[in-house]
Amino acid sequence: AILRGMASVLGEQVPIAGGTAGDAGKFYRTWQFAGDKVLSDAAVAIGFSGDFYLGTGVRSGWSSIGLPKKATRASGNILYELDGQPALKVFERFLGKHAEKLPAVGVEYPLGLVGKWGDAGEDDYHLLRATMTVNRQEGSISFAGEIPEGAMMRLTCGDNTSILEAAGKAARLAMADMGDRTLAMVFVYSCMARKIVLGRRTREEMERIRQVVGNRVPMVGFYSYGEYCRVKCRGPSLLHNETATVSVIGI
Repeated sequence: AILRGMASVLGEQVPIAGGTAGDAGKFYRTWQFAGDKVLSDAAVAIGFSGDFYLGTGVRSGWSSIGLPKKATRASGNILYELDGQPALKVFERFLGKHAEKLPAVGVEYPLGLVGKWGDAGEDDYHLLRATMTVNRQEGSISFAGEIPEGAMMRLTCGDNTSILEAAGKAARLAMADMGDRTLAMVFVYSCMARKIVLGRRTREEMERIRQVVGNRVPMVGFYSYGEYCRVKCRGPSLLHNETATVSVIGI
């Protein structure tokens, strides 16, 4: 909704980079700061204009497992059925003994939208959706992003190595997108789920990005509950989950 609202004013050609506010995994309430005001349930944005280019890179490190399944019944961010079966039952069958740990264990196995719904024609990219809650009575799962009814989806998994490698690749893609301009600033928005999975190795994610962009330019950002970034040059900005997004300003 936020992206659609901003695009309706700015146009889809204007890149949007950022993330949704978080509260360190409590899922209770978030706060936003704007000038001298403290807000909640708000969206805060900063606009940049001038002679510069915003290069972007997006990668997650999660890989697809098994055959694509169709979201046969979904509404908003709630998935009710995959291939005509209760979504939770499909998840439980895949997770086996780990299913009892849902929804917490869901951060390790996000769903990836494929085809026209989310892979942007690139083999190592999926538009991911992270598990938020499960409703065992109705067999549904809610996610941290919209699930289009009729979309094709695949279960995914990753490990520390692939997740860290993805952060470095996101930075390289952003630098390549920037071209031969001079790097002036770096914005990094990474998912809190990545921080949970990486644990003590969280710092390495930023180190991988620094290895690409260097240490001489400022780098800002935060761990979010959802990341906003475009995947392709001049493409629309999308809401990602469990993904490292890197945006660089070139002048």
